[in-house]
Amino acid sequence: MSNKLLLKIIFAGLMPILASANIAAADHQSLSSIHDAAKKHAIQQFSQSKGQVEVIPNKLDTRLRLTKCEQPLEAKHTSNARGGRLTVNISCNGVKPWNLYVPVQIKVMQNVVVLSHSLSRDTLLSQSDLRLERRDINKMHSGYFSDLNEVIGKSLRRSISGGLALTPLYVESFMLIKRGQQVTLLAQSSGIIVKMSGKAMANGAAGERIKVKNLSSNRVIEGLITKDGQIKTHM
Repeated sequence: MSNKLLLKIIFAGLMPILASANIAAADHQSLSSIHDAAKKHAIQQFSQSKGQVEVIPNKLDTRLRLTKCEQPLEAKHTSNARGGRLTVNISCNGVKPWNLYVPVQIKVMQNVVVLSHSLSRDTLLSQSDLRLERRDINKMHSGYFSDLNEVIGKSLRRSISGGLALTPLYVESFMLIKRGQQVTLLAQSSGIIVKMSGKAMANGAAGERIKVKNLSSNRVIEGLITKDGQIKTHM
């Protein structure tokens, strides 16, 4: 028997099996359609996000056989995404209804402020110390900064390694005034400015209001810290 004849016989025997498999596949819901429904629903939940949303559904068991739904698949979730994870309930409400829970991983990629190099505690941050880098903000549970100007001029609470994304826990406003420090009071009234000596009753950064003791009258007043370290108040 020739090889060609043998191949024809094998192919003829396989045809009924392949046809049967195709018919069976047509009767079942494709796994790709379930994945697509879960992805579409998850993306909709983050439609207001500023960053780029990436959704990765968990792989489904290839042995899964669900009746093909004659209606559009429905998708919903019972709780908000946590830690970049969301479970989507895909269901068919057709003649033969079914439910399936599909876990998905969600990334929201956005530019965040990152430290360019290692710095020590109390360092006053400048633009050269910082850069923007794309990160998954779903993993940044302590918060993040998306604008360099939000942290320029602030100081570090602790020593930090380069490449680390800055969070509100790592920075604080630079304390321009220290408690007990002697300061200059600028008291303004009807266009007249009077300079007096005072004593700061608390620490403070530029733009903050603190209490100051007027050393001439011993009165405690509140004033606004200027960028040059003086305290503006009204008479």
